[in-house]
Amino acid sequence: AFTFRRARASIDGSTTVAIEVGTDLNTWPEIYNVGTNTAASTPGVTVEENTPTGFDTVTLTVPRGLDGKKFARLVVTPAP
Repeated sequence: AFTFRRARASIDGSTTVAIEVGTDLNTWPEIYNVGTNTAASTPGVTVEENTPTGFDTVTLTVPRGLDGKKFARLVVTPAP
């Protein structure tokens, strides 16, 4: 599981948020998009809106499977 909090005031409709997952720190083959809510996100991403007040709690849950380890990183790309 990978969890972070996002300020609701930061949601502007043009900034993209994604969580990248891989088994090493060089390649990130799995990409999970974080939308404004759970329905607008990639399956596996849950957005608890306004929890706590003024923030969203975002959680990505992926099975480890046969991999001995997994790494995740948050990628935020502001619109130009």
